[in-house]
Amino acid sequence: EILTGCVDGYVRRYDVRMGEMVSDCLVHPIICVRFTHDGNCVLATCMDNTVRLLDKSNGELLNSYDGHKNDSYKVESAMTRGDAYVACGSEDGRILFWDLVSGKLAHTLNGHSNIVCGLSYHPNQTSMLSCSVDGTVIVWQ
Repeated sequence: EILTGCVDGYVRRYDVRMGEMVSDCLVHPIICVRFTHDGNCVLATCMDNTVRLLDKSNGELLNSYDGHKNDSYKVESAMTRGDAYVACGSEDGRILFWDLVSGKLAHTLNGHSNIVCGLSYHPNQTSMLSCSVDGTVIVWQ
């Protein structure tokens, strides 16, 4: 499967073997999309200060997460190991973590002085890598 998000507000999922494409409209420009680790959901970061969790099979909105700043630049979101939390960078230099199910803000990391544009969570360990336009890369453990 190939997953794409676009500034036209559509998440598109391509099934290369079947030759099919499924799309879901989120209205707002999408700057980052990822499958959850279990492969059942799609995480979409939109430029309206919201991260959305969609059911992959039918596009249903399962939850949304807000509290970060993201209306001008590309920031990334990621799932923690085990899909328990949603993490997202912010234009104000923070990294926010929300409980996947409740949608409540669980934790905030401060370490960058500018836009956090990249996040990558380690698949087997409890550690994460973040980068910022301030020129820093931080390994969080």
